[in-house]
Amino acid sequence: MIPATLFFLSSAIVGLAVLELFNIILISPLRNLLGITIGLVVNTLLIFLASLFFGLNLIMSITVTTLTFITSAIFLIKKSATPNFLGDLAIRKNWLIILDFAILSLLIFAIFTKSIYVDTKGIVAGNRLVWTDWPIHIAIISSFVHGNNFPPQNPLYSGQLISYPFFSDFLSAILQSLGASLKVSLILPGIVLGMTSIGLIYFLGILITGKKQIALIGVFVGIFWGGFGFWYFINDLITSQNFLETLKFPPHEYTFYQDKGLWFFSFLYSELLPQRAFLFGLPLFFAALILLILGISNSKKAYLFLSSCLVAVMPFFHMHSYISFLILASIFIALTLFSVFKEKKIKEAKKMIKDIILYYVLPIVSLALIQLPIFLSVNLSQTLGLNWGWMKGEENFFIFWFKNTGFFWPLLIFALFKTKISSTGKNLLIASAFLFFLSNIFRFAPWPYDNLKIMTYWYLISAFLVAASLNYLFQKGRLGKIISTLLFLSLTLSAVIEVSRIMDTEKTKIQLWSESDIELANLLVEKTPPNSLILTAAIHDHPSTALAGRKTIIGFPGNAWAWGLSDWSQRENDVRTIFRADSIFTSYLLQKYQVDYVLISPRERSFESQVNDEYFSKNYTLVAQGENYKLFQIK
Repeated sequence: MIPATLFFLSSAIVGLAVLELFNIILISPLRNLLGITIGLVVNTLLIFLASLFFGLNLIMSITVTTLTFITSAIFLIKKSATPNFLGDLAIRKNWLIILDFAILSLLIFAIFTKSIYVDTKGIVAGNRLVWTDWPIHIAIISSFVHGNNFPPQNPLYSGQLISYPFFSDFLSAILQSLGASLKVSLILPGIVLGMTSIGLIYFLGILITGKKQIALIGVFVGIFWGGFGFWYFINDLITSQNFLETLKFPPHEYTFYQDKGLWFFSFLYSELLPQRAFLFGLPLFFAALILLILGISNSKKAYLFLSSCLVAVMPFFHMHSYISFLILASIFIALTLFSVFKEKKIKEAKKMIKDIILYYVLPIVSLALIQLPIFLSVNLSQTLGLNWGWMKGEENFFIFWFKNTGFFWPLLIFALFKTKISSTGKNLLIASAFLFFLSNIFRFAPWPYDNLKIMTYWYLISAFLVAASLNYLFQKGRLGKIISTLLFLSLTLSAVIEVSRIMDTEKTKIQLWSESDIELANLLVEKTPPNSLILTAAIHDHPSTALAGRKTIIGFPGNAWAWGLSDWSQRENDVRTIFRADSIFTSYLLQKYQVDYVLISPRERSFESQVNDEYFSKNYTLVAQGENYKLFQIK
């Protein structure tokens, strides 16, 4: 735990040095948030590059971290820019804001610490989304820690470059190389980057509205989205035969209630917690956006260039954040230039265009070319397509969105006419609205639901305008205060119910791996070389991939489809053919996929009922056997 904590602190120093190098002048809290984001990106990328040559291990991680820390510390000392982590807080003046962020920090801490439980008896997921999503991430982490996966292949789709953004998982792998446990390596990045994201969202709100109070309200409206799901909860309470039990543990997920047409799943539960790529995607997006706004507003080339660097590396960290940012920034820049032209500042507009091209567009395009192999590995025809109304199905578009976002849109429109918004705020609002409308016309992933990751940024940005409306109403006497309060509750109550539900892990937890699964994974680490390919059942939570870090032909087919990989169905059929020991194709398929070992356990028998043990016993060497498993060496 201590080395992992020191890694985050040293990364913050690295980030502050980068900001000093670019002469980025900001108040200390915002500077620190940018510093931890940039520093973690720099250290994670540098350790990854070093790992390509030397592998990931304790000595290498410490060496790179120490070198970047010492270099950064010396630079800051020479510049007389020693870190001031608590500067500019003005505790007496901002005590309410600090208190609110302390409460949010405790909430984020609780959400992540209750997400997974690890002991000698097994590993348990705190809720169903962790059970569904985290085994994939743990498999990627283990492939670096135990599987020497450099250069990185997809451990759940052998022979394929990882098209899924993996650096949040690589950060966890770094922490494990420094001695952190599996649980610490998973939850510590979530807590640190989660609170960093919320802090950056708050400062963006100040840039948009100019008022701390409205920015704070916007943060709560943004991260506690949920629509009218609470209405169904109230109905369940009224009709419940056990009122207190229903109140303590709501019977449904009220922001993801498909039978009622509710799909706008709560941010804290469905995005921040399980979607681990968001851990880097969120702070990178908002850090780049803040720097872009400041760079354009103040004609700061260094701000533009640093923002472009953050955008350029974003695909490695979170593709949906990258797509969202490109759409948003393109519209925002175009609107800003139009505003300048409209004011007949031709000379200023020409200079702005030149700076944007040289210091913003070119760096992004140049680094994007390096990442072409990743983009080309994805089947774009499977990934992109028309999809009207997101997940509305046959429901009326307006009714669907009113149910899913409540009074959000009416308050957003109200803000345009009744509140004072800067031109920057208006341009940003219009640009973010494109994220919403495009996500309701096109799909940017095989499953249209994944467009929620893009609409996340629309909602979080637009929430500040909604907050401005709530603040406006609150100023209109007693009735205005009552209306404003009720509207705020209607916007956030569903998410509060959702988050409170997952706090009761005694009712939501699900077994991931048993003690025998952990023992099997340890045996595989001991008996097989790190880069082995072990044929296993095509499921999402196999201990061979998740805990031992060994590659397999295909994990859960649904994930391969969601990643835009086109031959997933053929791979699944091939795995079944091998386990059935088809006399014609088995030998050929084992050679085609370069299988090193075949594992037969209860998971394989559940996946394929006609597993042919006798074939493997006769033709291959049995290298390990337990009470309910056999491991055969193929080559």
